Amino acid sequence: MGVIRTLADEVINNLAAGEVVERPASVLKELVENSLDAGATEVEVAIVAGGAKLIRVSDNGRGMSPEDAVHCFGRHATSKIKAVDDLIHLGSLGFRGEALAAIAAVSEINLKTRQADKDIGTEVALSGGDVQSVQEAGVPLGTRFEIKNLFFNTPARRKFLKKEQTEGKWLETHLKALALSAPHVSFRFIQEGKPKWQMLAHGRDESEGAPIHEERVAACLGGQVRGHLLNFEGRTEDLEVSGYLVSPEVTRRDTQGLRLTVNGRWVSDRILTQTIKAAYGPYLEPGRYPLCVLHLTLPKDTVDFNVHPQKSEVRISNRREVQAQLVRLITVFLVTKRPAAMFGKASSVQYAMNRDASVNRENTAPRDWFPAPQNHGEAPAPKPITHLSEDHAPGGAPLMGRYTFLETGEEMWLLDVHQFLRFELEQRLKTQLEAGSLTKQRLLFPLQVDAPKLDEANLEATENALDVMGFEISVFDEDKWMLKSMPSALAEENVLEIFSRVLHAILNGQNQDLKTASRTWLEKLVAPVTPTWRDEEWPGIKSRALQQVQRPVARVFCVPIEEHFFARAFKGRK
Repeated sequence: MGVIRTLADEVINNLAAGEVVERPASVLKELVENSLDAGATEVEVAIVAGGAKLIRVSDNGRGMSPEDAVHCFGRHATSKIKAVDDLIHLGSLGFRGEALAAIAAVSEINLKTRQADKDIGTEVALSGGDVQSVQEAGVPLGTRFEIKNLFFNTPARRKFLKKEQTEGKWLETHLKALALSAPHVSFRFIQEGKPKWQMLAHGRDESEGAPIHEERVAACLGGQVRGHLLNFEGRTEDLEVSGYLVSPEVTRRDTQGLRLTVNGRWVSDRILTQTIKAAYGPYLEPGRYPLCVLHLTLPKDTVDFNVHPQKSEVRISNRREVQAQLVRLITVFLVTKRPAAMFGKASSVQYAMNRDASVNRENTAPRDWFPAPQNHGEAPAPKPITHLSEDHAPGGAPLMGRYTFLETGEEMWLLDVHQFLRFELEQRLKTQLEAGSLTKQRLLFPLQVDAPKLDEANLEATENALDVMGFEISVFDEDKWMLKSMPSALAEENVLEIFSRVLHAILNGQNQDLKTASRTWLEKLVAPVTPTWRDEEWPGIKSRALQQVQRPVARVFCVPIEEHFFARAFKGRK
């Protein structure tokens, strides 16, 4: 006699339950997806004891007939597909027809349902997969599933459940992810008999495609994303994507902030998650993940959801092309969304640590930013002699990129333009300091910096001092800080070097009074900057300098030119 046999239905259903019903959140996902497939516009979820004692899902969808109310618990019983070809053009979230049978096998179920054209509904009770009763019942339009005592007949499975709070958190997380995939539906969540939150529907009918409201995104991802949501849309030949990207200033240690739907289905696809992380790559510190809510639309015949028991993963036939397109769309979007302040356009005269401030790169082709190769084997060719034009005469454009002459009647002065603009910057920052602190500009893309070893008291004092100087930090870990803001008077170029100088001065001057110390900090802030300006600003710079030359402080940035000045320069030659 052979040893291979066909398993009993009870064993088969329990095996299926092991794949489909991993935890209470898995049950919730299957039931809510059924509600969405039924055209519901309102879904209410109630749980008790982390879903182990009760998961109740009520909707106002189409409801079921008495026959379907019983038949739906059969294995591979579904209204979603009829033939193999239907798997290629799926238009529903569910399609296998095994979820309800698997859930029923390990729980006690009470189902109430009614269709719109019926005056009376149907109530079905099951225990361990066996139908206990079927009767008529007066129920509202739609369907209500009550799943009680999950895993009551499989004690080993029940022992592996986490604490009630943990399971409840997972249930809520799953429900919020489903709410993000269906913005046209209102959701209500009740925990331990108390209403916890409600999300109202937003947008148009499902068939037209409803946009996600920012408040729903913030409610699902966390309030920290408010003010950091970037509305995102992109399209290629194979891919259409829309939703919200969260600026890299807000990140997580895990992937729970990445919410993706593919053709309307919420998925937790590892490869897509890594693809989006790669697009954010330059802006993320190690071990951090971005946050986003994205709806991806792909041709149905290129997508296969029949690759995971819980339908949480997806196989895309042209995955590499889609990945490349998604990375390109997100990367270009993030670059173009960088605010003007990040490029140093917050004020007319810019103060940044430019390596060569004498080069005006505003209207220069990229190839002109790099010097031509030099032949060190030959002496440089002499520069041609040219006649002085009005622009090169005293008082015209700066000499050597930073010096110019000023005339006041009988007197002439040599002005160091860089020093003068630093003086103006320092005076402006002093005024801000006297008012309390330097004004800040928020960095859309925070910068990671090495953190000094400080005890709690010195850390707080250093944070306060940096805040006064216009730098806002957040502690990332023991060795790293995230720099989130910088003084608005500075451009961002090489801000880390400026920050390092100021931090060093703060750490070395913690025993000084604030007034004395802030003067030192300000010098460290201003000293390394090299100002740049546009041609049209040049007359105004000279005019402001002329108003200062008679003041004693002017000796910092200009010196008077007398006859012996030229005599020394030319060694007394006549």
